[in-house]
Amino acid sequence: MRGGSETRTYARRRLRGRRDRRLRLATILLILFAVGAILFEYGSSPASEEAEQPRPTEQSQPEPSSETEPGRALDKAWAIALAQDPSPSLATPGETVEFGHRIALTFDDGPDPVTTPAILDVLRDYDLKATFFIYGARAERHPELIERIVSEGHTLGNHTYYHRDMTKLAPDLMVKELRDTQAAVDQALGNHSQITLFRPPCGAPYNTEIEALPLLQKVMQEQEMYPVMWNIDPRDWALEGHPDLIIDNVAQSTSGDGGVILLHDTQLQTVEALPGILDHYITAGFEFTDVRNLLAEKYGVDPEGIEADSDALQPGAIPQPSDPSEDVPAEVSSLAECLA
Repeated sequence: MRGGSETRTYARRRLRGRRDRRLRLATILLILFAVGAILFEYGSSPASEEAEQPRPTEQSQPEPSSETEPGRALDKAWAIALAQDPSPSLATPGETVEFGHRIALTFDDGPDPVTTPAILDVLRDYDLKATFFIYGARAERHPELIERIVSEGHTLGNHTYYHRDMTKLAPDLMVKELRDTQAAVDQALGNHSQITLFRPPCGAPYNTEIEALPLLQKVMQEQEMYPVMWNIDPRDWALEGHPDLIIDNVAQSTSGDGGVILLHDTQLQTVEALPGILDHYITAGFEFTDVRNLLAEKYGVDPEGIEADSDALQPGAIPQPSDPSEDVPAEVSSLAECLA
């Protein structure tokens, strides 16, 4: 009897042990299932979904201008021009480029709140386009005129910020003059429109201080800008009150091949003479072109590669000019080292 009792007791203990192990296993499985459910619910929560969305700041970061379509076109055209000419330029002294009985209209020193709008009115009446080499400090004071110049299809050129004589500046100050003008234009337009055309104030160092020319050319190469001079100069700035003499000078100084004419959109006598100048060229059978087209033909590139149309604005942060607006006096010509 004692052996049978011990056997039954042993069997009950084994059965109870198996039940305990199964209970512990079931408890562990339930815990694991609960933890998994909690993790799954957390992973699909709105907070997780928001984390997976692209960040607005990342989406809004502008791509570099060199990677935009206009930027690539400018870089490509510059490389082609540089392969042909160590200092790509137009109408510089000694240049033998042919103009093909065409005239490119250019205006310096603006914008001026009185005379620039009048010049634009005349050009609109004749349905002609021009290149305006702007003076950065004036552009900063009159952004509405920069907007109008661009909106009416004209081309902008850089004429330094304070109309500085580039032969008197160190390279870093040359660059500052160029960049501050670019910044003033970008501020006026509310976006980036790369200016690649440059006219040195008073033509220096192409007409004077020629020994300084290599340094300016080096800065132009680094900034990928095209100096643009002229071969027709009626000296409009010096003939106050005599628009008839300006027209006479135009007729006498223009060769049969045409070229790039230097005028100033800051002079009342130029406003008065402009219709007569245009009528003279039309009567003489000249056609009108612009600086971009002449440079494009010279180097065998697309005009868009010389300077993009103003409606092809490039995304990017708008820079601030180095000199705050409040530091620019009302009469900015007092700061110019070289101003006709």
